[in-house]
Parts: sequence; structure tokens; C-alpha cells
Amino acid sequence: MNDKKDYINVLKALDRTGPMPTAMNQLSEVAVATEDEKLRTALEGICAMARQQLAPIGAQGRLLGISPQSFPTLHQAFGKLAKYCEQQRDASEKQWEILARRAGWTPPNSTGG
Repeated sequence: MNDKKDYINVLKALDRTGPMPTAMNQLSEVAVATEDEKLRTALEGICAMARQQLAPIGAQGRLLGISPQSFPTLHQAFGKLAKYCEQQRDASEKQWEILARRAGWTPPNSTGG
């Protein structure tokens, strides 16, 4: 399970209660460290959008608890990000296998001789 730490860390940051800038910093750290291009791209976009919308109000709370009435686009983006991370975390393949398959790798056929 440790090899899927990027997805786990994103889910923790989204569910963390406290100053939202702290959670955003955690998401930015994952964006810098991850090898998952899809995750990196999503995090960079969401972090930029969230900082722009949430910074002026000094928001506190959970990112997943953002009001859909006040911040519909942000609420939807956090929900999609959480769903993606949950799917990757729960996948039977290891993180390196998921990334390798996206890059075109296929496992060798195991044809016993």
C-alpha cells in the first residue's frame, strides 16, 4: 500500500480539517513529487483555482466540504480528484504498474516452457 502514497496523501489532504492553505500546500507537495502525470496536471490546476478562490476569504475546514453552492466548480474538481485517487489507491496493480501501462508497457506473456 505504501507505493500508492501519492494517492493516499491527496485523499488525506482533501479530508483534513484546518486551514485550507495548509491542505493546498500538501497537495502542491504531491504535485511536485508524483510521477503520475494525470495526477500532477489535475493537482496543479486545482491548486491554482483553489488558491485564487479561497485565499481572499481565508477559508478553514475540509476541502471536500467546500460548499457546492458557493464554489460549484471547485467542489466538483475536488470530488473528481478524490474519486480518481480512490480508484488508483484501490486498484489491484501497484503504482509503478499503473504508470507503466499508461506509458505503453505490457507485461510479458508467461508461457511456461
